[in-house]
Parts: sequence; C-alpha cells; structure tokens
Amino acid sequence: MTIQQLLALIAVAEAGSIRAASERLFQTTAAVTKTIKNLETEIGVPLIERLPRGVRLTDDGEILLVHARRALREIDAAEAKIRRRLGDSPSRLSCSVTPVVMMHSIGQTLDWFSTRYPNVSLTIRDGTLSHALPFLRNNIVDFAVVVSLPKHHSVNDLSIEKIGDVEVCFAVRKGHPLLNDYQKASDEEYLRECSWVITADNLHSVKKRFELLLRFQVPKYITLCTPQTATAIVERSNAITVLPKALLQAPSCANLTQLPSAIVVGHQPLEMITLAGRPRTPALEYLMYCMRRHCLQLCDPSV
Repeated sequence: MTIQQLLALIAVAEAGSIRAASERLFQTTAAVTKTIKNLETEIGVPLIERLPRGVRLTDDGEILLVHARRALREIDAAEAKIRRRLGDSPSRLSCSVTPVVMMHSIGQTLDWFSTRYPNVSLTIRDGTLSHALPFLRNNIVDFAVVVSLPKHHSVNDLSIEKIGDVEVCFAVRKGHPLLNDYQKASDEEYLRECSWVITADNLHSVKKRFELLLRFQVPKYITLCTPQTATAIVERSNAITVLPKALLQAPSCANLTQLPSAIVVGHQPLEMITLAGRPRTPALEYLMYCMRRHCLQLCDPSV
C-alpha cells in the first residue's frame, strides 16, 4: 500500500467520482482508476461502488478511509518529530524544473505548498534536461519536470509520468513586420532566412526540435539561450522564437505575441521524473501534486 494509493482513495471519497478525483489529483481518470484497482487487489475487497452518477465507498472502503487519513497524519507527525530531534531543522525538498515552466507564474505553486508545509525548506532549480538528470541521479533533487526525454536516454533507473502536452507556437514582438504578412510567415524558405532565438542545450537539440515540432530544416541564423533570455532578445528585435502558447499570457511575455502562420507547430510533452523505487514522504507527494497542477495550467490554460 502506497501513499499515492491512499491519496487517491481520499480524493475519490471527497470528490464523489473518479473524474472529479482525477481533476483534484491532476491525473487522468484512467490513472486514478488503475490506482484504486491496484489498491483493491492488494486489500482483497472492493473499495468503491459505482452509482448512476459517480461513486461511493463501500463499507470496507469507509473503514480504510478513516485509517488512511490517520496514517497520513501520523506520517507527517513522525517526520516533524524526527526533524525536531535532529536539531529542530526544517525538512528540505528540492526539484529541477524546465525553464518554460518556471516562467509561468510559479509563485502561486509555491504558495500552495508553503501553506500546507510551512516548515519545509524548498529549493527549485531552473534546469534543462542536461542538468536535471545528473541532479536527480546524484540525489541533489527529489524529482524533475522536463520536456519529454529523448529516446536515446537510459530510463531503467527512472520513474516517468507524463503530465500533458504543451501547445507551442511561433512568437515575435508586438509590432513585428511579419504580423502583417501571413504569406511570408507561412513560407518555410523565407523563415529559414530569418533570425531565430531557440531555447535548447545544443545544436543537436535544436535540430531535433525543428524536426519534431516544425518539420522543416533548421534556420541559418540561430541564437541558443534560456527562455528568459530568448524573451528579452525577441522583444527588442525582429527575431522569432518558439514558446508555449499559454506562456504568452504571462507578465514576463507581455511584449510578445503569437505569429499567425500556416505552418503547423507541434506539441511538447511535459514529464515528471523520479528515481525508481525511491520512497516519498507526504510532503514530497504534495509538492509533486502542486507542480503537476501548475504544469497542467501550462498545458491547458482553462484548468
């Protein structure tokens, strides 16, 4: 029995349906259903009963619910007691988050977490994939949020959860000449001659990004940098960049706008990765929940 299973049971009980519980947990309905099914298999009895509208706990489910809530409270209390015995130092959590996620109003996520765990010291590292994996494997961070792992990366030691797909688009400064020329903005050959500012670790990553997202050849003139630097460059020049569409609503991108184009821009999958088999405290589970919720707002601004 895992903490994740207990959190799923509590969410189902409080929400009254698998769908509503999945929205609370920011997981798919299939994932929550599987978690409950696995818990039922482990316990050996049905825990939920399906109704014409929603679900309710069985008698056995109600019994487990009481103990699940008590168990989570006891785990929190035990962790706090151990920390006090070690010198009253607060517990610490750390994660690595891809830069585009950091730019999307992450302060609210920190507020959600600190309200529930005010004594936990939290470190969030702004890191691309090339930084995130060493951080994770060297126990510098507890988990990482990254753009989808490339196929060549070894993942045998990792637990990977897909959060969602981020819709990306061409972005330029407001007042850019191409905003009034849809034909040129849709001409692949013309765009290849433009200046681009791309967020990537290296030229190989750029090539992959253009192949997967844009399906055309890499432009001639490229500047590699972080999203924050890309935003600063693009808003002061005629360069073009590729950013999550939802990010254009953020204050940090107030001077940028989407460039309309007939070229279809793809999606970037966001994933949350941890070391396989690593135990999770309730505080860590809740931090991952908060970060998942934050990322889903980037994937779907209506969330």
